[in-house]
Amino acid sequence: MITLENRAITVRFKGQGLKVSVLMARRSDEWVVALHGVQSNGELFADLFQQEFLAGYSLLAISFVGFGDSGKPEDFSYDVQDQAGVVKLVLDELGVKRLHLIGHSLGGMVGTLLLKQLGGRVMSFSNLEGNLVLADCGASKDVAQLSLGKFEQTGYAQMKDKVKGSGEKSASFRSRWLEMIPAFVFYKTSVSIVEWSQSEKLLGLFNGSEVRRLFIYGEKNAYKAEVVSDLVEKAEIPGAGHFMLLDDPAACYRGLGTLLAKSKPYAS
Repeated sequence: MITLENRAITVRFKGQGLKVSVLMARRSDEWVVALHGVQSNGELFADLFQQEFLAGYSLLAISFVGFGDSGKPEDFSYDVQDQAGVVKLVLDELGVKRLHLIGHSLGGMVGTLLLKQLGGRVMSFSNLEGNLVLADCGASKDVAQLSLGKFEQTGYAQMKDKVKGSGEKSASFRSRWLEMIPAFVFYKTSVSIVEWSQSEKLLGLFNGSEVRRLFIYGEKNAYKAEVVSDLVEKAEIPGAGHFMLLDDPAACYRGLGTLLAKSKPYAS
C-alpha cells in the first residue's frame, strides 16, 4: 500500500494568502492530479491512488479552498475560475510540468478551465460529469435559488438530511464531507456552478480542446453525455448515478486506466 502525504501548501492568489490541503505522493515527473466535487474533498480519491495502474505516477489530490482541511476564508469568491487559478498556483509550487487531470463534478469544471491555463502541460483529462450546461446542475441549482440567509438558516440542514436519508451508497461519505464545508462556502460555490453551467462556456472549452479526453458518466445520467462531442471518448458506469466513483469504483478505475494507457507521451 502506498503511503500518501497530507500536506498544507500556502499560495498567494489576488493578494490573499490561501492554505490548500493536498494528498500526495511524489514518485515520478508525470503526475495524476485529481479534483473533487462540491460534496466532497480530496479524500474522495484516496482509494483510487492505491490502484496498481497508477504505480508509475506521482499523485496529487487537491481540496479546493473551503473544502476538506483547506482554508475557508469568508472573503474568497469561491468562483469556479478562481478555484482553477488557485490549483494552478499549487501545481506551480510543486513543480508539476506533466499531468493527467481527473475531475469529478465541480472538479470537472475546474479541470476544463485548466485545459487552457495549463496548455501543453496536460497530457489527458478525465471529466467525471463535470457540468457543461445548466441541465447538468442538480443540488447546486436548488441551492442557488435561495438567498444565502435562507440557506444558512434552514436550507443546508434540509439538504444534509436529504443526503443522509437518500439510501445511496455514497450517502455516508457525502454526509461526513458536508460537515466540513461551511454553509457560505457551499452556497457561493453552488451559485458559481450554476452561472458557469448556464453560460455554456465550459461546453465549448471541453469539446474544443485537443487534449485526449474521457467523459465518464453514470448510467442514470446518460443524458449528460449527449452534449459531449463525438471526438471525446465516453464511458458509461452501469447502474451508477452522479457519484460514480463511490457507486462503482472498479468500473471507473477501468475507464481511467484505459485512458492513461492510451495517452500519448508528453511532447515539449
